[in-house]
Amino acid sequence: MATLKENLIKEILEINDSRVLESIRNLIHSIEEESGVFRTNNEQKDAFKEAKTEYEKGNFHTKDDLFNEF
Repeated sequence: MATLKENLIKEILEINDSRVLESIRNLIHSIEEESGVFRTNNEQKDAFKEAKTEYEKGNFHTKDDLFNEF
């Protein structure tokens, strides 16, 4: 027996109207945004790792440091 997800995928595969597909995509993205889930690619993941490493080394400026420079 097919799952709900499998049935939805089959139905979506049959849709040829780009406006409907765009609406479905927008719905999915809005759900992800509400749940606080962010999708990242490998380049972004590497940048986060590098930033974390720099932070752990103490290589950062506080908000006050930045405002004092101005």
